[in-house]
Amino acid sequence: MINELARPKMIKEFESINISRNQLSILKILYLLGPQPAHKIAQKLGVSRAAVSQSIDILVKIKFVSRKQSRQDRRAVSISIRKAGTSFLMQYDDLIRGRQLSAILNLTLDEQTQFNLLLEKYITVMIEEEQNLDIICLGCHESLEYDCIVKRIQGHCIHSVPELEG
Repeated sequence: MINELARPKMIKEFESINISRNQLSILKILYLLGPQPAHKIAQKLGVSRAAVSQSIDILVKIKFVSRKQSRQDRRAVSISIRKAGTSFLMQYDDLIRGRQLSAILNLTLDEQTQFNLLLEKYITVMIEEEQNLDIICLGCHESLEYDCIVKRIQGHCIHSVPELEG
């Protein structure tokens, strides 16, 4: 949620690479879950297959992802993140982490503790009300795996699941 507040400004910092929020989300899905068919990505994002296909076309053009046809079924195409896409994502995440750290360091120790308690309470309520944890996942990239509230409450987190189910 906090990442979402800063995302538009962060994307603008990479103006040499014109990338949309959907394209960034596709990169994150592929990075976290590995190669996926376009329809699974569309399902995960809650957008149409056409919208995902258009975003993937752009990501292929800038060499951030690649398409690979299945040997068994030529209609089945898997989308994979490439090194350039991973590199972009890592730079983007480093920028976000730096901004978040800067904001947290402006809080007193008591404010940081209170902030963490409130955030944990908020997340707990959201998890209890939401069945699709992917929607509310904080996207910690396993950096909070030792104390991931999603994992603690539900017993699993999307970041520890190797691929989409179904």
